[in-house]
Amino acid sequence: MELKGKQTMVDIYVVDSTVYTQIDLTFDAMWRIMNDTTFNDDRFIEFTFSDGARAAIRKRCISGFTESMESIDS
Repeated sequence: MELKGKQTMVDIYVVDSTVYTQIDLTFDAMWRIMNDTTFNDDRFIEFTFSDGARAAIRKRCISGFTESMESIDS
């Protein structure tokens, strides 16, 4: 989703206090993943950051997430 020069993303908080920022995913998509019972707690979920880097985080390790915005340079 884009809002006047900004792109919405999520920041993910994990149980060891690590924060993964600028993940290219909407809040609603992350909400659906966390509430989807087909993704059991031991399964890794792959995420892509705004710069194209990737990470895999075990679902049970995610303690929370927030919506964030990144400015888009024109």
